[in-house]
Amino acid sequence: MESVEAALVKFGQRVKSQLTELFRYYTTENSEGGFKVSNLPGEAESIRPWCDLVEIASMFDTFPEGLELEQIATKLSAFQDRVSGLTPPLHDRDSYFKQDIRKLCRYDTMITSYSLECLGKSPRYPITQDYMITSDELPGVLESLPWNTNAWGAGHWIDCYVSCLYINQRHFGLDSKIDKIIRWLDNNICQTSGMWGKSNNESRWLLPVNGFYRLTRGTYAQFDYPLPYPEEALDTVLEHSNDPEFFKLEKLNACNLLDVIHPLWLCGKQTDHRLEERKELSHSLIVPIISNWKNEKGFDFDLSGPQASLMGTEMWLSIMFLIAETLGLSECLGYRPKGVHRTEVAI
Repeated sequence: MESVEAALVKFGQRVKSQLTELFRYYTTENSEGGFKVSNLPGEAESIRPWCDLVEIASMFDTFPEGLELEQIATKLSAFQDRVSGLTPPLHDRDSYFKQDIRKLCRYDTMITSYSLECLGKSPRYPITQDYMITSDELPGVLESLPWNTNAWGAGHWIDCYVSCLYINQRHFGLDSKIDKIIRWLDNNICQTSGMWGKSNNESRWLLPVNGFYRLTRGTYAQFDYPLPYPEEALDTVLEHSNDPEFFKLEKLNACNLLDVIHPLWLCGKQTDHRLEERKELSHSLIVPIISNWKNEKGFDFDLSGPQASLMGTEMWLSIMFLIAETLGLSECLGYRPKGVHRTEVAI
């Protein structure tokens, strides 16, 4: 029987050997002599596929044949709005800036900046729009997030907002306000569940756990702050991972599993609480994930889905790394996430 170590080594080598064909599957030449990158072949161009391509390439330190690093960096830099510093959607820029600043989606801004870092570059402009929320206003903004009805949405907002502040701090020397945000989070967490937000009868722990991942990725993990209640959080995440509504293999998707695996890894940096259960879960996922790799195309967002995508491929490769990291075997894979799913502290 093949060892776990051997399976991980073989998987990493298999992916690396197919990168040229995989990148070719998701890129097409355009009329200007350049390239278009799509999440699925034939889809309209958008920002995230460019970032997913860079993330995958940087994991292996291998970039697409025919696309120069400077060419990709120039493309990513051009997405940024010079006045606000934000990166709006490609096809809806005007309406984007008409929204309330507290409701703006900053996800494209975050991932574009991380992708530039993967290329050894920096954003051109600071994200000045986010400093319109002052330090005095910030606690009220955090309080107003939909913690009880959509904890994932609240965590998503914090992840993106704090990551934009990180970009300003790292690349432009501006105050990140992170200490104030961490203090608010520490004071508003549920001590018994280790979560921000509550379960409900319909989706149970799905939204709080998924929100926990997004929130802690951008704050505690990125800035190296200790989690206030890691053991309670582990209890909740493991309870959620046993919910058959979301974690039967035939129902498993990259979002729901990433949002469990990352918290298990992050909490595990502070405690050995329920370590054997965490390892058992990680072991059980390796073969199903590897067996769903589609040659020269990657992974579907849904683990057992038929249609591979750039987004699914980047997410499942990152998930596999976190699984291997939990088992102390990540070096076997021969790759390491370097952008939005990196495990290193940012600052």
